[in-house]
Amino acid sequence: MTIREQLRANAVAITSLAVALTSFSYTTWRNERTEHNRTVRQASFQLLTALGEMQQVVFHAHYDHDLARGNPRTGWVYVQTIADFSSAMPEPVPRSCSATGAITGRGSECATPMPRPSRIPSTAAGRPSSPR
Repeated sequence: MTIREQLRANAVAITSLAVALTSFSYTTWRNERTEHNRTVRQASFQLLTALGEMQQVVFHAHYDHDLARGNPRTGWVYVQTIADFSSAMPEPVPRSCSATGAITGRGSECATPMPRPSRIPSTAAGRPSSPR
């Protein structure tokens, strides 16, 4: 049998193989894309949650002058968490979050430092609390 005869005899099998490979490739691509979309969606919700919690810390520190709930260390934890979640997001979110980190962390003219405590806050028992 010549190659032409073999191709003619196995045309259905070759066509089936091509369709199967194409379908498998598309399914793999679609699954990867779906997983990426789910990751971005979950990171978006977590990012919004962290932003809201950081906003509460900033408000407690700035408006209420509450040293316990407005602790700058807690605020920095949220800044780092936001930076981590932003890395899973499409542009321009990571660039915006890195710019926000630069403003809050490197003493830009836009940055206003969080107030420093003038005294150590007391616990409910009246003893000074130790810094952690």
